[in-house]
Amino acid sequence: MNRLLAAELLKIRTTRVWWGLLLGVVGLTAIGSVATAATAGLGAAGGRPGLPAATDPAMLRSIYTAGFSPAYTFVLVLGTLIITGEYRHQTISHTLLVTPRRTRVVVAKLAAAALMGLVYAVVAAVVAAVAGASTLAIRGYPVGLASTSVAGAVGLTVLGTAIWGALGLGLGILIRNQIAAVVTGIVGLILLEGLLALLLNVVHAGVVAKFLPTQASSAIVAGVSTGADQLPWWAGALVLLAWGALFAAAGTFTTLRRDVT
Repeated sequence: MNRLLAAELLKIRTTRVWWGLLLGVVGLTAIGSVATAATAGLGAAGGRPGLPAATDPAMLRSIYTAGFSPAYTFVLVLGTLIITGEYRHQTISHTLLVTPRRTRVVVAKLAAAALMGLVYAVVAAVVAAVAGASTLAIRGYPVGLASTSVAGAVGLTVLGTAIWGALGLGLGILIRNQIAAVVTGIVGLILLEGLLALLLNVVHAGVVAKFLPTQASSAIVAGVSTGADQLPWWAGALVLLAWGALFAAAGTFTTLRRDVT
């Protein structure tokens, strides 16, 4: 299994896709963290309440977890490409000839996708810490990196991003076409899910919306102080893990039964 995992990681590293997506995560994280830190505590026009102060725990979590959304979005895409790329270029046949036991191949790919998710999450966390802390320091605010609330939220985003990698791989196994899998992941799981959550809230079924993947991810970002309309952080992590396991299991089941040609 170690050799399979090493081989899968080598496949990823020998392409330009992974670092191209990583650069996107770095750029979006820096912009999001700087923008959030720069506007923290600013008042709104017309006497409306302004944004929370830069020392507010929720605001600090927002600053230092700004990379979570771009990280899990790009990791979701990477996860789908790990497997759909093999079907597109027909290298999956060579992979299965070397390792005929498909379950082992899928497990290795899941582990590789999760590890890449960890890499993306750590890089996003470092970028957010540098960009956010620098902006707060320039504005004369304490950086707040030593807060246990911030550290806990950042740690959970690392776990959450890894799960999104496995979720993306499961989606790619279910939908072999590369473009269809990526579009389904971005539009279906991320964009349309927001509309579904809004609709569920309108029909007073918001309790169901809490268990959708991105809603669970939002609960993770909130850390130890989730709002009344969200799951506790630990429940959000478990729900997201359940979604990742569901997609991975479904993808594995279908892969074991379908012809690769």
